[in-house]
Amino acid sequence: MRQYGIHHLDLRVSNYQRSSAFYTSILRPLGFRTVGVKGEVVTYFIKGATALGIRPVKKRGAKNVSYSYKRAGIHHLAFSVKNRSEVDGWYERLCKRRIRIVYPPKEWPRYGRDYYSFFFLDPDGMELEILHWGIQHPVTKSKHM
Repeated sequence: MRQYGIHHLDLRVSNYQRSSAFYTSILRPLGFRTVGVKGEVVTYFIKGATALGIRPVKKRGAKNVSYSYKRAGIHHLAFSVKNRSEVDGWYERLCKRRIRIVYPPKEWPRYGRDYYSFFFLDPDGMELEILHWGIQHPVTKSKHM
């Protein structure tokens, strides 16, 4: 039987144009392609069987509440790369763009042997991570998740 994982995740963003450009600059170089949906304001970033959608916040008369990792919802979103040097390359690239870094690249032994990553924020303050985990994944048998 085929294994299935998360199909897609949609994020609501406060400034669609700004966030779409931000995620395009991160995800296209990671091998994601972009598609839209006719009749909707959304950009999907697709790689393999997984998609990340970016949608504008719906304003329904109620006060628009900004994102906070302290409230219920997404804690962070992680993207894997092939090796540690790619993690370091992404870190340098984002530092040059003055993207807010939460934690610089380092090993995180509490997450597993050879887990190496850094954390940064998107334009709405959502925490993102770029990681390399040098163990063999038990299901996919690939060397990184």
